Amino acid sequence: MLSAGFAHRKFQQRIVDFARRNDWFGKPFHALTWQRSRTVASFFEQFLPAAGRLLDIGAGTGHVAALLKKPERTVVTCDIVNLLMLPLPYVRCDGNHLPFLSASFDVALLVTVLHHVPKSEHARFLGEAGDHTGVALAESPKVNCDLEFRSVS
Repeated sequence: MLSAGFAHRKFQQRIVDFARRNDWFGKPFHALTWQRSRTVASFFEQFLPAAGRLLDIGAGTGHVAALLKKPERTVVTCDIVNLLMLPLPYVRCDGNHLPFLSASFDVALLVTVLHHVPKSEHARFLGEAGDHTGVALAESPKVNCDLEFRSVS
């Protein structure tokens, strides 16, 4: 699991690095990412507590996390590769082994992460997230482009 997901993330790292170095690419890249992230964040907002600590597992560029961050809601991002394009707290780790104390967060958010994990390991992966938060919310594209929504408590 880690090797396929890691290879995909390394490819994404090259794109993000290019966007960071080249404004002509970075500005439209940010615009597209913000547009998609607003849709995702507005969907998840209804399920999140108004205050507390949110862990964004597989945070990618951090746009969704930035939109969900509020003065009364702190956000920590983590991923196997640092793709952040925004100033947010970041921890490099694999979602299979989160380096946080149990119940350190109120909610874990996994946006387009589960498709990197074999289906047979989804329950264990979500269980790891739930151990650190109590609740894991996940959204992942299916083959037919519908969204899969899961809540684990």
